[in-house]
Amino acid sequence: MLRAVAVFAALIGLFTSAALATDIEVTAAWARATAGASQNGAAYVTVTNRGPDTAIVRANAAVADRVSLHTHQMDGDVMRMRPVERIDLPSGADVTMAPGGLHIMLIGLVEPLNEGDQFPLTLELADGQVITSTVMVGSVGSMGPADMDYHNGHGDHQ
Repeated sequence: MLRAVAVFAALIGLFTSAALATDIEVTAAWARATAGASQNGAAYVTVTNRGPDTAIVRANAAVADRVSLHTHQMDGDVMRMRPVERIDLPSGADVTMAPGGLHIMLIGLVEPLNEGDQFPLTLELADGQVITSTVMVGSVGSMGPADMDYHNGHGDHQ
């Protein structure tokens, strides 16, 4: 009897995890190539939330010693970058990270990011989901994923 209960509980957990995994879609994961001897970079993604409210609470990438969530805020007449504890993902919304706004800082790059490189980025959500997406590296001056080849199946995760 205990074995049947354990199997049933495991199946419920499996189906619940599978259902939750489809609530969040990460697309257009990209970063700029680093210029010169820059030790830091940034990654940007678009996150679509088809489920209940949640938030990105942590990010990880092996390409950097430290990864943190950031935004830009006006401080008088100066735009300043600031760390944030979380990036809210409201139900039914698309959250697009972009230069000058929300982004994922890659601090202490292990090696430079070169145009054409790809690397995994893992997002940890407040509801316990963990999503890994492939980040494509564009040119130093890239302003978004439009100039990158996303048709090869990389840069997206569902």
